[in-house]
Amino acid sequence: MDTKLEMKRSMPAEQPQLLTKLQVAQLAGIGVRSVERLTARGVLRVVRPAGMRCARYRRSEVVAWIEAGCPVPERARRKGAGART
Repeated sequence: MDTKLEMKRSMPAEQPQLLTKLQVAQLAGIGVRSVERLTARGVLRVVRPAGMRCARYRRSEVVAWIEAGCPVPERARRKGAGART
């Protein structure tokens, strides 16, 4: 049997470098709407690959954000957040 073919089968599929909103939400354990809010506030940065209309997120940036504890800078927090009773 061809060894190159065997190697390809035994190697795990490479993880995509660009993620959709749904993939980011699943990776971070949050909802898609939360990803949209974080994007609108500038916490998560969007990448638009040439020829694509939809937004994507760099896996490395998302993983770094998660590993940092999912911080939301004070400037990105909504005014009055947490004031609901």
